[in-house]
Amino acid sequence: MSLRGRLAATIAFATVAILIVGGLLSHRHALEKISVEMDAAHRVALNAISRLIAELPASAHPQRDLDSLVRTFNGDRHVRLLLIDAFGQVRLESHLAPPRLPAPAAFEAVLAPSREGDVLALPGNAAPLVAVMLVVVPVNEIAEVWSDLLLNLSILGLFVALAFGLVFSVVGRSLMPLGALVSAFHRIGKGDYAVVLAPRGPPELAALARGCNEMAARLAEMAQRNRRLSEQLMRLQDEERAELARDLHDDVGPFLFAIDVDATSIAGILEGSEHEDPHKSAIGERAASIRQAARHARLEV
Repeated sequence: MSLRGRLAATIAFATVAILIVGGLLSHRHALEKISVEMDAAHRVALNAISRLIAELPASAHPQRDLDSLVRTFNGDRHVRLLLIDAFGQVRLESHLAPPRLPAPAAFEAVLAPSREGDVLALPGNAAPLVAVMLVVVPVNEIAEVWSDLLLNLSILGLFVALAFGLVFSVVGRSLMPLGALVSAFHRIGKGDYAVVLAPRGPPELAALARGCNEMAARLAEMAQRNRRLSEQLMRLQDEERAELARDLHDDVGPFLFAIDVDATSIAGILEGSEHEDPHKSAIGERAASIRQAARHARLEV
């Protein structure tokens, strides 16, 4: 895997790990936050209802007081009040403030606490109403958690995108000198030592470029030195061959001359002899061969 691929995989792994750990911590924090908010809203509403119920026996208009109580909870973020008659019918109820950004149903199901409504009995002078039902609904609080989650995910996504972009940009710019280094090493491997790289990029790559230049210069110097040594060796070999040839000529030349003279003498004796010898012809041919070989050897030496 390339360096860019490894960096991308590392960032992706870190992002997934952050999402998992952050999701678990956010879930726990959201449950605690919703529970605290719901308990606080429940206590405030319960105190208000209890005070009104305690004042109803002395009230001249209990129905109007109850209606006023319900209307005060219209638009509340967490609490609903329901006035119930003797037949269990809801005569009047308050309405929650609609969430600005409703959370998905599945998200609500995960975070919604299991809480039942409280039913508080009313005194007899509140007839036909017999009870007030207090219901704490976490929909707005869950919507707020959902909104915070979207904001956090957006920030994380923006951070990851910027991290990817910056990392790839920095890595790409930093690795640009590697192409020149690879080309330089190929040229050096083929015997071309005239390599000069500009030390640029991060300090590590700049140091590598300077090292490559020094290596190429040393190799060029060694190659030039080897050529000089080869030329000197060839000159020495030529001188040794010439000296050896002179020695051979001086030492062997007289012997070859003597052999030539002896072979010529033998041939002359055979030609001047009047006796018939069956080996005369063979001896003459052998003497001629010796003379020819001696002359050839003298030419070579």
